[in-house]
Amino acid sequence: MITLASCAASPALTGGKITSEDLKASAQRERNEGHLESAEMLADGVIDKAEYDKAFNNLSRCMSDGGYKVTDPVISPLDGLSFTYEYDAQGRDLRAMSEHSLACEQRYWLPVSAAYMATHEQRMEEPLRISMQSCMNAAGYDIPDDARTFRAMAGDPFSEDGSRDRTAMGCFSEGMARLYPAIKSGGIW
Repeated sequence: MITLASCAASPALTGGKITSEDLKASAQRERNEGHLESAEMLADGVIDKAEYDKAFNNLSRCMSDGGYKVTDPVISPLDGLSFTYEYDAQGRDLRAMSEHSLACEQRYWLPVSAAYMATHEQRMEEPLRISMQSCMNAAGYDIPDDARTFRAMAGDPFSEDGSRDRTAMGCFSEGMARLYPAIKSGGIW
């Protein structure tokens, strides 16, 4: 089973562009929330791979400090950028882990990860692209050969009552399960 996450509020989803000034404003919001590590990374208006890795390490450390494990990250075949990973409750209460993980993600991961994803080119791995294109075409959607991202195939998540987006998510889940069975979770940005 693939776990899907979608970041519907991202300007990248709606066609907007994230600017350096947007990241600097995000840094100020993070600073106001007391999330100094994220604020520091966002402050110069650029998020690079080293900062993305550092944010993930901060997230992992926060989870470990709470007594939970985080799997090693794997680059998602969906976009060639984002990390897929899982949490392990270590036999502890899942609700407590969920609350702890949300706090860790908000403080260390989400702002930096969202900025990284919105400011770097996403490109789906070719086997998954072919699988999704075939699946979408079979469902009646004409997907051009140059579609290289989930959004290019799924279109606007708010159009067509979301039916095209739901079809694309189904195609993504099927392709991931068949082509990348070792990856158990994934996010759609």
